[in-house]
Amino acid sequence: MLIANLVVAFIMIMTLVGSAVSPEKLILPAYTSLFFPVTIAINLFFIVFWLLARNWMFLISFIIIIIAAPHIGNTVPVHFKKPKNIETGKNITILSYNTKMNDAVLKHTKEKPNKVIQYILETDADIVCIQEFAVGHKETDLTHEDVLRIFSNYKYKQIVYKLSQGWCKYGMAIFSKFPIINKDTIHFISDSNISIYSDIVVNNDTIRLISNHLESNRLTEQDKAKAIELKNNFDADNLTETTLQLSRKLGVAYRVRAAQADYLADFIKKSPYKLIAVGDLNDVPSSYVYTQVKGKNLKDAFAETGTGIGWTFNQFIYRFRIDYVLHDPAFQVVDFHVEKFRASDHYPIHCNINIPNK
Repeated sequence: MLIANLVVAFIMIMTLVGSAVSPEKLILPAYTSLFFPVTIAINLFFIVFWLLARNWMFLISFIIIIIAAPHIGNTVPVHFKKPKNIETGKNITILSYNTKMNDAVLKHTKEKPNKVIQYILETDADIVCIQEFAVGHKETDLTHEDVLRIFSNYKYKQIVYKLSQGWCKYGMAIFSKFPIINKDTIHFISDSNISIYSDIVVNNDTIRLISNHLESNRLTEQDKAKAIELKNNFDADNLTETTLQLSRKLGVAYRVRAAQADYLADFIKKSPYKLIAVGDLNDVPSSYVYTQVKGKNLKDAFAETGTGIGWTFNQFIYRFRIDYVLHDPAFQVVDFHVEKFRASDHYPIHCNINIPNK
């Protein structure tokens, strides 16, 4: 039991190291962040176990849990009270959604609605941020012109296409009911991933909204199925083959994403306005990417008001919280929730946030 306790404690220490050290310099700790909720639970078990045994070795996990408390609070927050109602300022609703290419650019009609498009319209958020935004080239697909017509109630728009393939154009979009006075793209090294920002006037003040889609993990459907197959055919050879295959792809993505996070964090620090950063960071709350982008000056809307793990990516056995709303401390979250709506491999996230009077 002591050896098992030391192993689990060491894994948690590696996770803490990985949150502070870039995968470009040290890759191994990045993998342990995926299992952080599990290592939290096992370390708590050992605290109880040693206490019941009246043994001082409970201090091993206890001390590590105390050191890791800020990361635990971001990963598995617990709140028993709802945020207080705010009577001053202006509440705005933000929807952030990785739509998996707008439900594969399915045409949206009354007879056969596109589930993603219909959901966004029914939500009627003040600001909509879409990652993996895509339109088709054929009239039988969801086209760019269709999108402009469908979202005509959003007077202000920012649509950026990162790449164009044979059957679609792919990128990011922001739709706003409030005036956008400036907009641009944040370019970093990537074949298909970008961040964009809009400076939006709300409540007689200007806020900067950044929508992000950092480097994907490059896992194909076949790669994801490999891990599931281990359930039915678990042996050393299959485990080794699957681990090596997944780690190679994840390792490349970790390093690329870390560089993107460093660049994005520096961009956030230089913002002339208070800001809200949303979107798909493709990494968990105990990761280096999350730690860098959030920095010391932003708050995590879910960590501030939510309870539990709150995963936003849900496909097969892969369940992680990788979509976020990070905001300036001057703004206060009124409500935040993850909508268990299945039309993509991501769940949409909603945030009702209060912008104080200028």
